[in-house]
Amino acid sequence: MYKIILVNGTIIDNLELNGNNFIPKTPIDINIFNGNLDKISIIDSEENIEELNNCSIVFAEVVGKQSFIVVEKAKEEVEKEELRNLINANLKATRKLVRQDVMTAEELLELIDIYPKWEESLIVKVDELYKHEDGLYKVIQGHTTQSDWKPDVNLSLFNKVQPTVVIPNWIQPVGAHDSYQIDNQVIYNEVVWISKINANTTVPDGDTPYNRYWDLA
Repeated sequence: MYKIILVNGTIIDNLELNGNNFIPKTPIDINIFNGNLDKISIIDSEENIEELNNCSIVFAEVVGKQSFIVVEKAKEEVEKEELRNLINANLKATRKLVRQDVMTAEELLELIDIYPKWEESLIVKVDELYKHEDGLYKVIQGHTTQSDWKPDVNLSLFNKVQPTVVIPNWIQPVGAHDSYQIDNQVIYNEVVWISKINANTTVPDGDTPYNRYWDLA
């Protein structure tokens, strides 16, 4: 039997190993892994210890039982995460954004490429961003991904967005799930507008001269 110790000290024991799959004796709460995978220890029945850094968990089912695989992230993936964190930190510090309409398609794809790729069996949380094909999608409902819930198909789970440093072109929302919120910025008719309300589905210049819903940046 195996046990795993997470970075916060949580111990998951009574684990059977089937190939690369750890199978718990009783089902575990998948949320215990959130934020606790920077460093983990895997200990076998002979007390041999394997230390892993910057891990991710992929859930699956083996012979009808809950199971998971521990994957150590590649150096390139870790570097992309660090770059995303740096971009977000700079954004918070400077509040400077890049207009989508002044970027080439290639530049936009380069920004999107720093985000993690969507794949099956990921535990995703609200507001996390994932790359799928050539688009970037924000999670609007936490879930475990599966093949028939792809971001570009299942609009109840994902919104298509632009990278956080990019001011997107305005797109007509189809409902509350993709509406604009207070302080969201958009480009409409070559002008940057800032939403004044939550759940904003109006056209930026559709309320002139009152401008009850949008302000010019």
